[in-house]
Amino acid sequence: MANPVPLSIFHLVLERDSEELPSSPAAELPFESLDSRVLTLFRLSTSLAALFLLVPASAVLALLTWQRLLPPWLAGIALAGFSAFTVWIVVVYPRLHLRSWGFRIEDAVFELKYGVIVQRRIHIPLSRLQHVDIHRGPLERQLGLATLLLHTAGTSHALQTIPGLDPARAAQLRDRFLRFEGDDAV
Repeated sequence: MANPVPLSIFHLVLERDSEELPSSPAAELPFESLDSRVLTLFRLSTSLAALFLLVPASAVLALLTWQRLLPPWLAGIALAGFSAFTVWIVVVYPRLHLRSWGFRIEDAVFELKYGVIVQRRIHIPLSRLQHVDIHRGPLERQLGLATLLLHTAGTSHALQTIPGLDPARAAQLRDRFLRFEGDDAV
């Protein structure tokens, strides 16, 4: 029996998203996760961003209410909405973001996956790596973390970052990438 025609575009999206992606040669290897301490870093950085959004929004709501351009009950609802969104991006989203991250190395390809809403999978042939850097900002140093920066040949996605690594693991990955000699290496 033939598949019935979907009733709406929503059904089409659900059917398409439920299909399995074709497997890659590295499908057997598990993805390595980020260090769990990066959750604190994600939360601190989103807290700072939320602070820069919530304070001006609250000030505008207070000014509009004081000028009687906005009823107090409506300002309260808006402030509650802003606050709920802030709690979501500071508490819930960083955990989802951490779970979405993973990377693995198979043969001569480095695979990176991340994304909560828009999920990305990037395959970087190790022969395309130009140079590899380790970055440690003040918060990262305080938490004992490092970010690995991968600079590749090409224009699209020429810089990829892997945040939340233990500094020793970041150095180990950097050294492995720098030691790589592909088929066309001189």
